[in-house]
Amino acid sequence: MTYVHLTPHRRALAPVVVAAMLLLGSPAALAQFYTFSGAVSTSPTNQFPINGAVQTLNLTGFNLLVGNSAVGSFSALANAQLTANQLAIGNSGPGAVGTVVLTGAGTTANLVAASGTRMGVGGWGIGTLTVSGGAVLDAASTACTSGCGTFIGEAAGSTGVLNLSGVGSEVRALGITIGQSTVFTNPPSGFNFGTPGATTNASVNVTGGGKLTTERVIVGSNNATPNGNSSESANGTVVVDGVGSRWLVKGNSLGAVGDRAAGMTIGNLARGEGTVTIRNQGTLLIDGTGGPGPNDFLNIGSNGGRGTLTVTGVGSSVDVVGIDTFINVGRSGAGAQGTFNVLAGATASTLFMNVGRFAGTSGTVLIDGAGSQLKQVGVGINQSPLNTGGAFGLIGRAGGQGQVTVSNGGRWLLSDGGGNDLVAGHGPGIFVGREAGSVGSLTISGAGSRVELISTSLGLAPGEPDNYNPFVAVSREAGSTGTLSISGGGKLLMTGNAVSTVTNSRTTHLAIGGNDDASGGRQGIATVTGAGSEIIVTGMDSLINVGRGTASNGTLNVLDQGRVAATSIVVGAYGTGTLNVDNATLAFSGVRANPATGAGGTIGRGAGGSGTLALSSGAQVTIESNILAGGLNIGGDSFAAGGSGIVSLTGGSALVVSGSAADNGIAVGRNGSGVLSLAGASTVTVGPGNIIVGREAGGVGLLSMTGGSTVNADYIGLGIRLGIETGGIATMIVNNSTVNVGTLEIGLLGFLGGNNSTINGHVIAHGTVSPGESPGRLVINGRINTGSGLLLLDVESNGVGGYNIDELILTENSTFDFRGMEVRFNFIGDTDPNAFAASGGMDLDNFLRSRDNDDGTLSGLSTRFVDNVTWGTWFASSQFSATSDRFNVSDFRFDPVSGVISFEATVPEPASLVLAMLGLLGAAVASRRRAS
Repeated sequence: MTYVHLTPHRRALAPVVVAAMLLLGSPAALAQFYTFSGAVSTSPTNQFPINGAVQTLNLTGFNLLVGNSAVGSFSALANAQLTANQLAIGNSGPGAVGTVVLTGAGTTANLVAASGTRMGVGGWGIGTLTVSGGAVLDAASTACTSGCGTFIGEAAGSTGVLNLSGVGSEVRALGITIGQSTVFTNPPSGFNFGTPGATTNASVNVTGGGKLTTERVIVGSNNATPNGNSSESANGTVVVDGVGSRWLVKGNSLGAVGDRAAGMTIGNLARGEGTVTIRNQGTLLIDGTGGPGPNDFLNIGSNGGRGTLTVTGVGSSVDVVGIDTFINVGRSGAGAQGTFNVLAGATASTLFMNVGRFAGTSGTVLIDGAGSQLKQVGVGINQSPLNTGGAFGLIGRAGGQGQVTVSNGGRWLLSDGGGNDLVAGHGPGIFVGREAGSVGSLTISGAGSRVELISTSLGLAPGEPDNYNPFVAVSREAGSTGTLSISGGGKLLMTGNAVSTVTNSRTTHLAIGGNDDASGGRQGIATVTGAGSEIIVTGMDSLINVGRGTASNGTLNVLDQGRVAATSIVVGAYGTGTLNVDNATLAFSGVRANPATGAGGTIGRGAGGSGTLALSSGAQVTIESNILAGGLNIGGDSFAAGGSGIVSLTGGSALVVSGSAADNGIAVGRNGSGVLSLAGASTVTVGPGNIIVGREAGGVGLLSMTGGSTVNADYIGLGIRLGIETGGIATMIVNNSTVNVGTLEIGLLGFLGGNNSTINGHVIAHGTVSPGESPGRLVINGRINTGSGLLLLDVESNGVGGYNIDELILTENSTFDFRGMEVRFNFIGDTDPNAFAASGGMDLDNFLRSRDNDDGTLSGLSTRFVDNVTWGTWFASSQFSATSDRFNVSDFRFDPVSGVISFEATVPEPASLVLAMLGLLGAAVASRRRAS
């Protein structure tokens, strides 16, 4: 029933008057400002019924109750002016159903209570509040001593709805909770409020240009206190939809000192669930500007609750501005889950972000679609090394689990924005799995999708410390796990513009599986796959670490036309690192200021460090250094001795070291143990530059080639570096492959062997040359000369009366000089030295051969001798010896003219056979040890 209070005289005339006024067009005489029906009253005393034709309804000192324990409705129409202490809609029991409509331009409702709840929609019952058509409800402007908040759905079992629509329509509130499950029972609380075990459902809809202005916000909070039975739940839903539709969240004036930051929590406490959607150019702004901080915030999933925030569509936005702002997705409490979606061209911004903040929490962030962007730009005001500095994102922190996906053209930007981050000591960055027990995942997929980190320089005088450069750590501390996945054209772009110096290092740093030398198991894996997919680390001192720190483990996979670029890389520094490059590219260029080095990297560094670089299916690795010497170290480097490294190339892969800087090159077993192997027509090119195997004392290196592979270099040193013995142990095995070199120098502890291969260049042998691979042939096209080296020649019976022997083949234009070299014949297995000699095999022309360059015809090397030159000329001061598994070989005689060698070979007496065999075995092992 609608109450229109008139005098008795006017009541009798009312129908006639109304009709006449309609005909006369006098609407002012019919102005109707309020309508009401059912359970509508005020407290502490009831002022109803009221005169609905009076524009100003002043209920100061009274609470307006609509649907209190029963069904009631109340409307304030165009230009109505309402004031009350409190507004309660649908309160005091399951039968309470209240509906309030505030509509029309000029309509205002002011709630002015100094304490207690100013507005409740669905306190304990069903409540609906509609504000539309330019109406304004203000529950925030007057002073408050305590409380004064707003509840949409407060007690367990309630339903609360706030509909706010239309340009000029506005609701202003102080602290607001949307969906709460409070329970009081009698006894023990002395009164009843809420239904134990029940669910509260609350919703707020801001549409058509409406504006909601609040302070501290909670959406979906299952507090169930003090008398709940642990089965209550609370659901809160907010939609901000349409052009001009806006939700503004301001500082918390109701909070105690230290708790006045602007903030919103979506999904609070176990079985508290909140969902907020901003769409179709709607906006959400959490604004703590001018407030005290310390952190203005947006929490999605807190204290065990579940929260979802989605912002979607071009022009839609979510922004958190103010003091050291945070978005926490999955913040705290066991079981807390947070989801944050930025979709279809929408934008969002904050300064810092945690995804999966504490143990037991999980968070998911999705930035999807062209134009969709999350921006984190700036530097914290209340700087501290732990929480602030340049903008950062933490994915999986303090035992939490976090996942961020940037897809289909989405963008995540982190930058210092030109601010000064020197106090905090770090620039913009991302941690993917930070502390023990944390699990983090970052996925970048699809063309145009990118995660960018950018630092700026402060532009200070030379020598002054500059800002800090970006960092990304995929598993940072002991016990954490991190995963980075880039595919389908996605990109991770890190640009460090701050100036780095020896005094003030400013590394631009990507760390996968540990970012320092500290002990502890960090587990990180990164994969870049697909054409256009990239990791690009540029700017000052750009560095990639894979597996750094004792017991840490890192893996970087670059696959299927993916690409990774930086200045330097270290794989396996005191930990275990694996770098797989399959049909993909690595590119290193530039220079590092601290330490002062050119482009390149190290595979395996430091005690316990183990690194592997595997190139396959046409993979390409390029290293270019034009200012400072760079290149590749395999097994230790100049900064940390020791470690083991393996670099393998298969399937036509290529490793190229280039640039104008002196001493560029590759060190295999620099001061640790290293292996460089090529197979399947792969190529290593160093030019200008050197390859040194066993570069320093303590270094052990192996360079192995097979399957049509090629090495190109100015200089190759095996246990020697440009004529200076290094003390390193070095082995080079060349099978069915080619070496193009200016000079190949074999040190005292160096070994050169291989079969069916060609060395184009100058060979200097101070160590061991062993043609073939038990037995076989090796071609030298250029020059060979010796000092104190060893020429090891194998002989093996083929079991049918013939013999396989090693052949050192010199091309027609090659020059040679074997003076001072020891020549050792090694009779393998059961081979009888006497039978071999009787066959005429002990002629140097059988072992040392010449190849005609025109037709490839082979002949004895002596055919190349000029007049008056004999074998004695080229083997002056040489020594000859032999080893055998079964025979004692002695009494060597060398004919310097014919090149024929004779000896005595006897079978040891049985009594001495064991000792002889042991001695021969030791000699054989020693002679072949370098080959292994």
